[in-house]
Amino acid sequence: MTRHRLFRLNAYLVAGFSVFVATVFTLLFQLSLANTILPFYFVAVAISSWHGGLKPGMVAVVCSVICVNYFFIPPINTFTVTTLGDLIRLGTFFTVATIISLLNENLRNAKQQLQQLSDSQLQTYAMQLQQALKAAHMGMWSWNLVTGEVTWSPEHEQLFGLAPGTFDGRIETFEAFLHPEDRESLNQAIQTAVQGQCNYQHEYRVVWQDGSIHWVEGRGQVFYNATNQPVYMAGTIMNIDQRKQAELALMQSEERFRSVFEQSPLAMMRFAPDGRLLCVNPAWETMWGTPPQMLADYNILQDQQIAAIGDQPAVQRAFAGEVVDLPARFYDPALMGHSGQAHWVEPFLYPIQDCTGQVLEIILVSRDVTARKQAEQSLQQLNNELEQRVATRTAELKVLNERLLQSLSELQSSKQEVEDLYNQAPCGYHSLDAEGRFIRINQTELNWLGYEADEILGKQFTDFLTPEGIRQFQKNFPILKQQGWIHDLEYDLRCKDGSLLPISLSATAVKDANGNLVMTRTNVFDRRERKRIDQIKSEFISIVSHELRTPLTSINGALELLSTGLLKPESERGQQTIQIAAQEADRLTRLVNDILDLERLESGKVRLEIKPCNLADLMFRAADFMQLAADQAAITLTVVPLSLSLNIDSDRILQVLTNLLSNAIKFSPPGSTVWLTAEFSSPPYSAPSILFSVKDQGRGIPPTMLESIFERFHQVDTSDSRKKGGTGLGLAICRNIIEQHGGKIWAESVVGQGSCFKFILPLENSQ
Repeated sequence: MTRHRLFRLNAYLVAGFSVFVATVFTLLFQLSLANTILPFYFVAVAISSWHGGLKPGMVAVVCSVICVNYFFIPPINTFTVTTLGDLIRLGTFFTVATIISLLNENLRNAKQQLQQLSDSQLQTYAMQLQQALKAAHMGMWSWNLVTGEVTWSPEHEQLFGLAPGTFDGRIETFEAFLHPEDRESLNQAIQTAVQGQCNYQHEYRVVWQDGSIHWVEGRGQVFYNATNQPVYMAGTIMNIDQRKQAELALMQSEERFRSVFEQSPLAMMRFAPDGRLLCVNPAWETMWGTPPQMLADYNILQDQQIAAIGDQPAVQRAFAGEVVDLPARFYDPALMGHSGQAHWVEPFLYPIQDCTGQVLEIILVSRDVTARKQAEQSLQQLNNELEQRVATRTAELKVLNERLLQSLSELQSSKQEVEDLYNQAPCGYHSLDAEGRFIRINQTELNWLGYEADEILGKQFTDFLTPEGIRQFQKNFPILKQQGWIHDLEYDLRCKDGSLLPISLSATAVKDANGNLVMTRTNVFDRRERKRIDQIKSEFISIVSHELRTPLTSINGALELLSTGLLKPESERGQQTIQIAAQEADRLTRLVNDILDLERLESGKVRLEIKPCNLADLMFRAADFMQLAADQAAITLTVVPLSLSLNIDSDRILQVLTNLLSNAIKFSPPGSTVWLTAEFSSPPYSAPSILFSVKDQGRGIPPTMLESIFERFHQVDTSDSRKKGGTGLGLAICRNIIEQHGGKIWAESVVGQGSCFKFILPLENSQ
């Protein structure tokens, strides 16, 4: 900032001094200049504006106007302008001087802009040159031959392994970098360039401070003075390590190629691009037995034998730059008038090209396949014989194959049958591994459990057991592993829906050669039916034992009273006792008859006596049979008849109606009503039928027992057999009779409101 201020101050001083000098010169030369007094002031303004710019120039203009007015316009030595002409002269001077100042300012600015542009371009060129030198691994140097001073660019220093700015400029330092073997040849190249006044170019090696050796190429020009004496050299230096490495690699490659060519066991020939033979290798001479001297004029493009066998186009493609691999050919040198042996050969033509794709030469490699061809001929003969044998054997194998296919088909069918038997068996099958995991299970057991196979396989058997079952399995599985079998174990398996499936299983162990368990084979049996039968048996025994014991006890007591004479048979008390014994004997008879009836019906030993029967009469007969029981129980019995003749076994249907009415009366409270109705029915009950209904107002039946009550010895409450009598066989007998008539029986009930037993008989045989 201070320097700038000094410059500005200096510009104003120059302006003032210029006006002062112009005034002195104008006063000195006033007489010589006559009326022209302004040139020196114009010069002062021009100098001021050129040196300092517009402002110093305008200061010079103002000062010049003041000086002209004071010293040269009358009245002299005053600042008064008396005439219009003098005022115009001052105005004109001021205008011209201002124009001169402005022109100088513009010229000065233009010069500065040109200088800045020139400096910028020079800097850009210098940077581009530096980047180009760096990219090309080049540096620049200069050598003053008079003073011996050497100058290197930073790139030059880096090419010699030095940091930029560390070269001391001494020629001795440069010589210290030279490889000892290259110093003399470099000095000779420099002397040749200086003495011969020609350009300098030489390749040499330099040794870096870390001991590594690098190749560089120096180029330069010698400059001479007026007396033709060398005074200066300048030039460039470039790293050529990669080129030298490429040249070395090329030399090594050529050496390897020459070694391969000479030592290859394959016959090889080299041809010029025009087809002339260049040379052959020793293997070629050995194979063909032809001296190379006899082939001095050989041209492969003019070989008539090659043209005769049709290979000339392939050879021409190779000379055009294409790799050509030809099939085996028989070639006889004698056909071309040359000595040598005939051979079967496989030719391979490989063009060698430069980087532009220009073919430099062609290599012809010939593989001798004569022995192979002879072997192929022998093999062909053997093949013909073998084909004959194969044809015979093929016919035999075809017959065997058909038999085998038939056996495989039968085996596959048997395998499928075994698989079907496994999956569709009436019992479950599964296999466990040594850890107790499922590895196989049949479809029957899957259906029981409600799972898919992928939901079971890989799971532990204990995952599907109850806690008690898990304890049993953990106890029995080691026994199975040890003794190899186990029988009749009972478990409860957990099904997918959460219910328990009672099963019994027997298993055998499959072991390896070391006696270790591989898997088990397990038979699983569903115990649900057995448990149901056991329950029925238990209920039957309980009911029958009660039903037998009660009347037998009454009969036994009555007979004992009569036999001991405690009661006289003719007495009123004796008659009552005999009547009780008779009733109990009748009850016992009914029990036995119910059991026998059900057994005969289920075994098919009872034949229905089908004949026309009026349904209304049958319904009233049933009501009449049960009227006494209804009256004793204070039950109102209502019949809604249907007058229709139907082909049925009237006795058996009457048995059904009386049984249903008896149950309705038995389980209805006093004062209630029991209805017996019949009506025509249509779907959804099935085909057109007669629908019978027996409805009561009793305690009702739970929904879960509406089906089971039709099973043998089954009652809603087993205590009913003691309180109300009955064996639990009546509804089972009814269902059997209705089904033999082609009908269906069921119950509908609401607990606490009563029950309605319904059955249908088809109208097929109605009249």
